[in-house]
Amino acid sequence: MEILLSHGADGNAMSDSQLSPLHAACAMKSREAIELLIKHGADVHQFSGKGLTLLHYAIQEGNRDPVELLITQGADVDIQNNSGDNAFHAAVFRGCSDVLDVL
Repeated sequence: MEILLSHGADGNAMSDSQLSPLHAACAMKSREAIELLIKHGADVHQFSGKGLTLLHYAIQEGNRDPVELLITQGADVDIQNNSGDNAFHAAVFRGCSDVLDVL
């Protein structure tokens, strides 16, 4: 991935399923990939085609580390998804108590 990004690959490109590489990295819970994509300009406020921010998507996956990393990189916990839920709401609905600690 480092080679592709350093040669101009778009870290914000959307797949046919309307997910970015950063969405995929959050789903895989890959801290290294998340950091690399952000380093190369990936937008931490990007929405999926289904109206989920990266933060909502990471919360949906139920893992604290990507959520914490996105927040430290500037992801806004108050941005609402297409249902009007912010990150706190998403974590409560998902029962992610460990994620609530970082919000």
